[in-house]
Amino acid sequence: MIKVWLLFLMISNPGLPSVKTQSFLYATEDSCMTALTDYLNIYESKPLEYKNNMVTMGYCLPFEAFPIQGLNTL
Repeated sequence: MIKVWLLFLMISNPGLPSVKTQSFLYATEDSCMTALTDYLNIYESKPLEYKNNMVTMGYCLPFEAFPIQGLNTL
């Protein structure tokens, strides 16, 4: 078993009854947190009108997994 990190992003738009999600797998906590920081910085740099039409948040979640072929090439 190995520890991997899942970057879990949630996106909500006004008037829609659901929350969209996207997930990305990372080999280390640092790489996951860097990706999350980059994502949130891009969101924060958007105009207020954009942010009024989309709310987003992300989390880096650790979990145990079997070895994943190609993980270190992500």
